[in-house]
Amino acid sequence: MALVESKDNYIVSTNHFRSPTFSKDPRNVKDIRENASLYRYKKMLEDITEEQPLDVMGMAKILRDRSGLNHAEIGMGNEKAVNQLIAHHSIIFEPEKRLVWVSDGPWQIGRYTCYDIVKIFHNFAGLKQRTEISEPGQSIPPDIFLSSDGYTQFNRFREMRKELKKMSRSGEKTKLQRSFIRELIGTNPDFFEVYSLAGDYFYSENQPDSAVGYYRKALGKVIPRQNEKQKIIEKLADCIVQMKMKKL
Repeated sequence: MALVESKDNYIVSTNHFRSPTFSKDPRNVKDIRENASLYRYKKMLEDITEEQPLDVMGMAKILRDRSGLNHAEIGMGNEKAVNQLIAHHSIIFEPEKRLVWVSDGPWQIGRYTCYDIVKIFHNFAGLKQRTEISEPGQSIPPDIFLSSDGYTQFNRFREMRKELKKMSRSGEKTKLQRSFIRELIGTNPDFFEVYSLAGDYFYSENQPDSAVGYYRKALGKVIPRQNEKQKIIEKLADCIVQMKMKKL
């Protein structure tokens, strides 16, 4: 066990250990080097610095942040973002007032419903009938992203990705129209995965010349995990070899 203390009035925790006890653990060092946790840690520090002094609305803004460092566009759903558009919910506490806000969904972009902890454990402890236990006047409105074209596009991206992965798992040899690939990329053009998926399709169709361009574009984007990047590099190298073999 380890206790982490801070000289500041906040502690930022992503997915790696920071205590002297575990920070040098080989598995932790490897995780920091190869995965997205350290990037998210730096992004949180950036957001906290910009939002000072922090209040409830400022905290919600941070939890909804889909951008990368320096507000770079890294694609919707990127693991390096604070809001990866995958979380079941997020929670904001204001201990001095005994208030808690819980996001309704989807993810962190829906409304945050406020609850008074004192009322929950005292007034409603023996509740036997349906009644409203939230504090409606203190809820946080949904993120404007929820009603944007970007949100619609992201859901379309998820549908198309699911369709492609289903084809891949089943081994189906379904010819896709180029318009499908163009639409896929258009749904999330800053995200490496749309180019990686397009490359994988042409790779599976033995069209290395088409796959190469998409893999190169994927490598030009922010890729959260080193193993994901390495897989793309390996497939790109294989495509280049295939192209050279065809010329012989």
